[in-house]
Amino acid sequence: AVFHRYHSPQDRDIASIPPPPRILRGGGWLWCGETHLHHPFRLTRSKLSEEAHDGLVEVRAHLVAAMAVATDADVEDERACREASLQKLRKRPRRAAAVPTGKRHFSFGIITDVQYADIPNGKSFHGVPRYYRHSLEVLKRAVKDWSAKDLQFAVQLGDIVDGNHPSEKAHEGLTSVTRLFEQLRCRTWHTLGNHCLYTSQREKLHNYLNIPAAEDGASYYEFSPVPGWRIFMLDSYDVSVLGWPEGHPRRLLAESILNEKNPNVNKNSPDGLEGVQRRFVKFGGGVSDDQLRWLERKLRQAKEQDERAILCTHLPLHPKTAHPNSLLWNFEQVNETIASFAGTAVAVFSGHCHRDRETFDEHGIYYRVFEAVLECPPGADAYGHIDVHENCMVVHGVGRLNSARVLFRS
Repeated sequence: AVFHRYHSPQDRDIASIPPPPRILRGGGWLWCGETHLHHPFRLTRSKLSEEAHDGLVEVRAHLVAAMAVATDADVEDERACREASLQKLRKRPRRAAAVPTGKRHFSFGIITDVQYADIPNGKSFHGVPRYYRHSLEVLKRAVKDWSAKDLQFAVQLGDIVDGNHPSEKAHEGLTSVTRLFEQLRCRTWHTLGNHCLYTSQREKLHNYLNIPAAEDGASYYEFSPVPGWRIFMLDSYDVSVLGWPEGHPRRLLAESILNEKNPNVNKNSPDGLEGVQRRFVKFGGGVSDDQLRWLERKLRQAKEQDERAILCTHLPLHPKTAHPNSLLWNFEQVNETIASFAGTAVAVFSGHCHRDRETFDEHGIYYRVFEAVLECPPGADAYGHIDVHENCMVVHGVGRLNSARVLFRS
């Protein structure tokens, strides 16, 4: 897969770098606006400039080079990092821009972490403002926008309501949100997040959100929007202390994992844990062996039938797209399964981390965490829609959700 970012001349919030040594115009390469490099955990905004229609500069190599050099989030000398990235860039071959070819197969809306609650604004544990009531206004605008487009479905990546919602009003919160989704002319497919499970039991959420539960009662499933494509909705809390009753085997397994991996009395705290080990917290979860076997079987079927697949989760699966304490417990195992079907699996979409981040793995699979609706101040938005073509997908972001073009691996 090849990832391209385009920037308009108005994007001047980060110091620009000089263009590549060779610049062709007309039918070749066009240097448009400024290309920005940055730390791998602080991806900048991407927009397609007006003057890029005749020819677009390919800057994916810049990003890949930056990722390869700046693997440590604590890199201090950003200028040196950019210079090192340019040295790697000069050694890389050029690739064609991600221009859609063939017909558009389907389009769908994307949104995550609405976390609506009828309560005053608050802050996260890290002091980030949260706009609980305004999140419903963002969703209203998303539904209105999507209704004017030719979408086949919408995807909601979890945390549809907030866990701080008073228990006696949890029903009202879910109803307020689901009624908005019901206004769409297409179906919305949901994943469950930790905040969903704070407010309601799994079975109740299945009924509210029309989730086709698995045979074991978990919340993973698949659907095919058009021939040749499958969408997998994974259950990040299949193994979790959330959403399962006392004594349930999946809950007991989660308690055992937490007791082994997290020495803190408060299992929601990652204190004392280092690196990706910080993911073993109570508000996290994992994919069960049953779900993993199901995923492998379904991906194999897709490969045999020459289909492509997009995977959706609440918890992120790639360390370069999330804080360590936000990762799926067994992300390495799940990624290994996905990577074994590279070319079939083209993208993994997640929420939970609240910040728009993305990367590619070594097999060319695109990992993306989307911006949260909850943290949009009044007037701001964070949603989008995705057009899937024969050779690429185009993410059309609105507001704080970044746009992107992703060329599928051939």
